[in-house]
Amino acid sequence: MPNIKSGGPIAWLVLEDGTKYQGESFGSKINVSGTMVFHTGMFGHPEDLTDPIYRGQLVALAYPIVACNGVSSDAQDMYKLKKHFESDKIHAAGLIISNHHTGYSHWNSTRSLDDWLGANGVPGICGIDTRAVVQKIRAEGEMKGKIVMDGQDIEFDDVERHNLIKEVSCQAPKDFRPVHFNARTAKRIIAIDCGITNTMIRMLMAFNIRLRVVPWDYDVFGEHWDGLFVSGGPDANPDSAAATIANIQKALVLDEAKPILAVGVGCLLLARAAGAQLTRMPYGHRGHNQPCVDLRTLKCYITSQNHAYTIDTDSLPEGWQQVFMNLNDRTNEGITHESKPFMGVNFVPGSDSRPTDIDYIMKDFHSKVVGTPIPIYTIPYVKPRIRARCLMVGSPGLACGETGQHDAIGVQAIKALRDANIEVVLLNPNVNSVQASPGEADTIYFMPVTPVSIRKIVQKEKVDCIMFTHGGETAMECGRRLRTQGFYDAFNVEVLGTPLSSSELVDDRDKFAEELAKIDLKHTPFETVKSAQAALSAAEKLGYPVQVYMTHTVEGTRHYYASDAATLRDVVDRVLLSSDSVVVEKSLQGWKEVGYEVLRDRMDNCISVCDMENLYPLGSSGHDSIMVVPSHTLGSPELGELQVAALKLARHMGVIGSCHIRFALFPGSTNFYVTNMYMSLSSTAAFASRATGYALGYVSTKLSLGCSLTEVQNPITTATTACHEPTMDYCAICIPVVPPAVSADNTSGGAPMQREVLAFGVRFSEAMQKALRMAYPHVQGLDGQPSMFSAPAGISERDYLEEMLTNPSGQRIFAVYQALKAGWAVDDVYDFCKIDRWFLQRINYLVGLAKDAESHQLDTLPTSLLKELKCCGCSDAQIANWTKADAAVVRSLRKKTNILPGVRQVDTTAGEYPTHKEILYVTYNTISSDVSFPGNAYLVIGTGSSPLREGCELDWCVVSCLDELKAQGRRTIVTSCNPRSVASDFERSDRLYFEEVTLERILDITDLETPQGVITSMGGAQTVSLTLPLAKNGVPILGSKPSSLELLNRPAQFSELLISLGTKHLAWSEVTSSKDALAFAEQIQFPCMTHRSFYGGIRAGERRIDSSEELVKFLSSSEVSATSPLAITQMLSGAQEIEMDAVVRDGNIVVFSIIEHVQETCVHAGDATLVLPAQKIRVETSRRIEKIAMELARALNVNGLLRLAFHEVAGVLYISQCQLCASRTLPFTSKVLGVNFAKVATQCMLNCLVKRQAVNTYELEYVAVKAPVFNSTWECGLDPHASASMASTGAVASFGLEVYDAFLMAIMGTGFTLPPVGSSILLSTGEVDSKMDFLESAQILEQLGYTLYGTSGTHKFYSELGVKIMTMDNVMPSLRAQEFALVINIPTKNQTEQRSSYLLRRTAVDHGVPLITNLGCAKLFAEAVKRVTSSLKCISYIEYLENTEEDWASQGAEPAGRRRGSHVGPVSSLPFPHGHELS
Repeated sequence: MPNIKSGGPIAWLVLEDGTKYQGESFGSKINVSGTMVFHTGMFGHPEDLTDPIYRGQLVALAYPIVACNGVSSDAQDMYKLKKHFESDKIHAAGLIISNHHTGYSHWNSTRSLDDWLGANGVPGICGIDTRAVVQKIRAEGEMKGKIVMDGQDIEFDDVERHNLIKEVSCQAPKDFRPVHFNARTAKRIIAIDCGITNTMIRMLMAFNIRLRVVPWDYDVFGEHWDGLFVSGGPDANPDSAAATIANIQKALVLDEAKPILAVGVGCLLLARAAGAQLTRMPYGHRGHNQPCVDLRTLKCYITSQNHAYTIDTDSLPEGWQQVFMNLNDRTNEGITHESKPFMGVNFVPGSDSRPTDIDYIMKDFHSKVVGTPIPIYTIPYVKPRIRARCLMVGSPGLACGETGQHDAIGVQAIKALRDANIEVVLLNPNVNSVQASPGEADTIYFMPVTPVSIRKIVQKEKVDCIMFTHGGETAMECGRRLRTQGFYDAFNVEVLGTPLSSSELVDDRDKFAEELAKIDLKHTPFETVKSAQAALSAAEKLGYPVQVYMTHTVEGTRHYYASDAATLRDVVDRVLLSSDSVVVEKSLQGWKEVGYEVLRDRMDNCISVCDMENLYPLGSSGHDSIMVVPSHTLGSPELGELQVAALKLARHMGVIGSCHIRFALFPGSTNFYVTNMYMSLSSTAAFASRATGYALGYVSTKLSLGCSLTEVQNPITTATTACHEPTMDYCAICIPVVPPAVSADNTSGGAPMQREVLAFGVRFSEAMQKALRMAYPHVQGLDGQPSMFSAPAGISERDYLEEMLTNPSGQRIFAVYQALKAGWAVDDVYDFCKIDRWFLQRINYLVGLAKDAESHQLDTLPTSLLKELKCCGCSDAQIANWTKADAAVVRSLRKKTNILPGVRQVDTTAGEYPTHKEILYVTYNTISSDVSFPGNAYLVIGTGSSPLREGCELDWCVVSCLDELKAQGRRTIVTSCNPRSVASDFERSDRLYFEEVTLERILDITDLETPQGVITSMGGAQTVSLTLPLAKNGVPILGSKPSSLELLNRPAQFSELLISLGTKHLAWSEVTSSKDALAFAEQIQFPCMTHRSFYGGIRAGERRIDSSEELVKFLSSSEVSATSPLAITQMLSGAQEIEMDAVVRDGNIVVFSIIEHVQETCVHAGDATLVLPAQKIRVETSRRIEKIAMELARALNVNGLLRLAFHEVAGVLYISQCQLCASRTLPFTSKVLGVNFAKVATQCMLNCLVKRQAVNTYELEYVAVKAPVFNSTWECGLDPHASASMASTGAVASFGLEVYDAFLMAIMGTGFTLPPVGSSILLSTGEVDSKMDFLESAQILEQLGYTLYGTSGTHKFYSELGVKIMTMDNVMPSLRAQEFALVINIPTKNQTEQRSSYLLRRTAVDHGVPLITNLGCAKLFAEAVKRVTSSLKCISYIEYLENTEEDWASQGAEPAGRRRGSHVGPVSSLPFPHGHELS
């Protein structure tokens, strides 16, 4: 397997059984033999190699990215010990690694790993598939090995015959005295050196004692001592140290027992001295992640170990007992005497590269030496509370990214609760989520996430516990408000997880900073102020630049940067309008950002599940941060300090379950600040869970129920417990996908992301390039696209690159590659972007490979270079571009030369333990695959990264498809690159590939898996676009024929089909030039819609064009050509838009629904408010829609899903869109009708017997409304109104007995606050037609007691018609002061009024004033507040589906019954409560 070149000759790793691995030599070019072992630690390798415990061993490092930090200097401490190493030399016989990076970047490094090994005479070999080595040792046990140069050989050395302890021990006693030495009071400890480390000496000296380190066979009874310490040492047969055993035996029988502590091999010597027997394990315990439980306290500690022997507990003599146990294999890890101060532990406390939790053992030993033993505290036994029913509060869907994350984690939480036999009641208005589906939670409420909703559900359902942590900050805020009201005590309800009081402290920066100070941690410097003047004073003290936040912040809250006083005053004035006070915080731009996902249980067991670093320095907003797992460029000291700080903070804040902690680390030091702590499962939780394979949602829920980490099984391996910090032998990179519209406000950060993608690779460059292809389907890797680097007129290419490198954006990483390609030095690039040099070196290496490839034609490209390019993550298309060939030809060449990928598992243990869940990724950096390929499975291609904004809806479709395949007894495989999707949960399929949704990768997978069928119609535009290419490559596609899908992508041919069927359609055309675009637009008249077509009828980039001038302006900035055609579609203003979802079997409709848009046309379907069953569509219209759909389904021979969109004008129907794939309305349709359309479609694709579903929407006793969710700030600077271009980031839905209560519940679920009766409403209702249409609604609002204000034109119009409405010269000050409870602003086409109309909408959003911008929604709102005059009802989803008219009558409710024609429903005489109860 090629490696990043070491420049060394060929070398071989040869194992005792004859297995050989070819690699390249680095370090010393000598032959060596030793015991072959593996090490799963991810950092601290120089410290480990100098630790005597590795004497005589060939160490294979499972983690593949080694040497990025280089090696520190030989500086000494006050005791003349090397500060950065564990001894004076390297003790390992040899080093085996996967990739050797010759460059290093760490501030504390002075040389490379290569130079250091060479200077110490230690050979290394790279280019080895270390995972294969780990798996071999795991399967066959430890064996002898040797590293030999090509053409040379040596005999295997039987290290067991050596006295390794003698080899590492000192030759003469060494005395250490404390700085403040008092001969009369200082206690004297003798340490028998069996391989003592520098850290052990420093830890002992920290107790201010006199220490004498003596050789292994030294007679310790010739002098006085107060305590005996037996150090750790090599993994040798303890019986070889007979002299040491004899000394310990004498110490054990002294008349006056003196304290003895033995660690590592010393513990084994102590056991032998006591008379116990030892057992040799197959491959021992290796690395820094062995969980050991103290049997006295039942607390578990993560320990560092390297030993092959364990103590036979049954052989312990009388008076001795086991004190520590390894949780993974239940072996003995420590012994103690029942009455005397003797103790031994088979692990090693201390060291920068190891966990520090077990350092208390040293303190316990010292306390016994000085005569004041530390008492052993145990956690009091708490009788488990019996819980029967839990209310889980889900996410309200503030953004699709957040919603998806909480859905992915929430599904795991539901499973954990149900595994504990707890009935789950779910409050979640996010209709697209998987968790809010039948079969997940037991009872579901589609209601707004508010304290009132929670109160009503608790009272109705009699729940005994509530979980808020899986619903984000909105849910947590509800929990805190209920706590202050004394709700939990009043209703005897337990809040699961971290106490809400802790989250309140974290939410308040001042209080949080005080808590940090109590444990000697520091928050980023800040001041809380209440005026702009105070903010200016604070900024002067802190120094510019600064950041401005609201006082109480939640994850994703927008923050503002200010580099001068004028900018600061502006943003403070803006923020103070939404908050009583603001935080002015020192900007840490340029600092490293590091995060930790931490778990803690009630027993105070605390582990770090995942550490991550941001590729970019602080100063980037969340939408362009690239998170790398694990941290690559931090050294052992920083990682050690940050992990200790994270665990200490989690303990101090009383976390029970999960939390996320963010640090800012100053480059070139160990100085850091705590920047944030999130008590709910943060936006990184799903990413951390997927990146490590650790079931974070499941485990954290178990901990919230009172389980300890030691009691919860690791569901990935089933052989280990959850009290096990995941170890990785790969790199994982997460990149957020930025929405198409970019914020125009450069002073702000925290812009929302659409979703994020996650890529795995053995190398950094491999994972990075895969992630970029996932996030940006139009690019092939780091080289991006030429159009990205086209400098605007008047700006030089270098100046433009400098700007791209300096300013955070989604394109900055591509600019790095481009600058390096242009010949910039790494240091020059670093000066602008501050990305760590090690990352830049890796990108620069790829630039060099690309230049090598460009110098060849494909037929002359060396096989070794082709292999190396693939190992670095280059796609076939990328290589084809460099070699001026075709991607298919590159693929053919690869297969011909046997350059094929393998498959690796994500297993949380770096291969140390077998895994029973198949989470996979594809890589060329392997010699074999971790799994077999039995075939006979069905592959579902999950969601990729689409330019369309998609929340959970397509994930729901994919999951439903997988569930149905399982129900049909089929073996399932799914591909996904979205870590926030439920489809990427390992429980959802038999095999999960975290991979790109590209033709190359899917063909790689189908070549390996040979599936019986592939389903492409569930995952959205990107997956559908692969249908025809896959079919052409012989992949069996299930569902509608690829030819039918292709027809939809050809407007002319599809039009001919519709004409032949006698069906009208909107005029549309696909043009390839600006001239043709203008001509067609003039022909169909404005307004029109422009968009790019995706395969299967899916559109993207829709934009409304109202004039030829606007079209010319649009075309001037858009590419229109034969290779990039533009579609133009007619728009029928004022038409009623109707959607139809259907499932078709061989051309026959099985089930369908007809959905009504509240808004008229010209609003994107994703931003529309939907009603089902339709309320205003006539019966004749519905029947014609069904007839058209049936004819079209037969003509296209549809088999699976069908979506149609219609425009209705004066009773005439026009088809506007046709798709043969999953739609964004499918979850809504399915849940309202009680029929899972995705499952039925899957049955059709499998050719199962499917009966026509008898769903009569005329008979439904309820109505459901789906409302779009927009980011709370509408992506600062954008025009906040629904239009042809989709802007929403998610959706919620609510049910009601009438459309009115369903509508009000739905909009409240989006975060909309209903205006209290008597409050002020500002009207600006657009053009005359809109004003007249809204007249009746304005009269309703006046009659209800609202005070109406209008802009000048609106005031004049309505006042002349008798409406009581007031006006003011300038409404902006009142709007900024939040004097209006609601703004209704209907956009106008009048060019002179558009700017003022925009400013009104923008100001309302910026200052938190509820806003309605659509005439249909405004009219429905007015009618709804008139008709819904009693408090909204608390009715579960299943009640809506199953209640009969008699059930409703018994509850005093009057359902809508059969609905057609106008809106109907009862009007109560009771007034609606002031303030609206569910707001």
